[in-house]
Amino acid sequence: MSKNLFRVFRWLDPQKKLCKPIGLAFIISNNGIFITAKHVLTLRGKIKNPKLFGVLFLKNKEPLILTVRNILLHDKADIALGLLDNISNQNRRNHIEPEDFHLCMVIPDEGEEVSTFAYSKDTNILYNIYDLKINNEIKWAYGIVRKYYPNGRDSYLLPGPCVETSMTLEAGLSGGPVINKNGQIIGVNSTSFTGQEKDISYFTPINPIANISFETESEGKRIKTTLLDLVN
Repeated sequence: MSKNLFRVFRWLDPQKKLCKPIGLAFIISNNGIFITAKHVLTLRGKIKNPKLFGVLFLKNKEPLILTVRNILLHDKADIALGLLDNISNQNRRNHIEPEDFHLCMVIPDEGEEVSTFAYSKDTNILYNIYDLKINNEIKWAYGIVRKYYPNGRDSYLLPGPCVETSMTLEAGLSGGPVINKNGQIIGVNSTSFTGQEKDISYFTPINPIANISFETESEGKRIKTTLLDLVN
């Protein structure tokens, strides 16, 4: 499942090839559909595209740079869908070797164990696209579900459905997958608060975008699909 994880970058100076990592996302289909947190792809409520791209690392550790396009944002929940350009190319797909996708729309019960994984925090905030020496070590975090907010936790930060957990998350993990005790992806990391009496993190469940229709490509044809279609 870790092979499906990738970093999202934003161009700071395209002419000088300078960019910065802004969050994580994970691929959920062989043709490049991915899920991430909405705030990773937006700035002041507007999509950062076309300044966004994803970086996956091939088996030989070489970076594969793919444009982010076809972004769909949920109106309230901190979750979004997108497409990595040209990932459906057969040669590139053979290099990437995405793992199985197991999505689950069921909200976990209070007390249920959940986990997440992400790349280790990187101290660099600025990269040259020709020198992407990035720490790709995977770290896991574990916790339990504390509370489900079906109508949002607040009107500003988390106005859409979200789940509170006890997982301890480092900065920069927004957009990474959250996994239930059965190994299924149930949501995406949104935000966390540390340094209090207890660590608190929040993730957005996948089900708010389950029925959103979006276009993708299959065998050279443009088709419409939903996350429910991918699950079933």
